[in-house]
Order: sequence, then C-alpha cells, then structure tokens
Amino acid sequence: MHSRCIGNDGKPVFASIMCRGRQKLYSEINDHPFAVAVQWHPEMMYDSSEQLKLLRAFVEAAGKETGL
Repeated sequence: MHSRCIGNDGKPVFASIMCRGRQKLYSEINDHPFAVAVQWHPEMMYDSSEQLKLLRAFVEAAGKETGL
C-alpha cells in the first residue's frame, strides 16, 4: 500500500515501533508539542477505540496550541 516510510533526516526522533526488518512504523519527534507519524491510516479505523485515542490526543493538543 505504501511506497514511502518514515526516514532518518537527522532530527531527534524516538521510534517506538519497528517491524518488517528495520522499517519504522510509528515515530515521535522529541521536543515538539505534538508530532506523531504512523504508517497506517487511523482515520480509516474509526471503529477502533485505540485509533480514536490518537485522534482525540491530536485534537486536544491542537486546542492547547491554538488556545481553543
């Protein structure tokens, strides 16, 4: 499905999930208010409570950053 993956561009990245050899599937950027990169489509998995947690966390972080 994907032809690209999360790469190493020299920024401080903490990869917490690895599989398929050494391909990163989930990463967070340290020292950033909210930066999460995933190699799947949480927006297509709205019936999953785990994926909704990711969406809710994003919306809450965006609200804090914008003051809404």
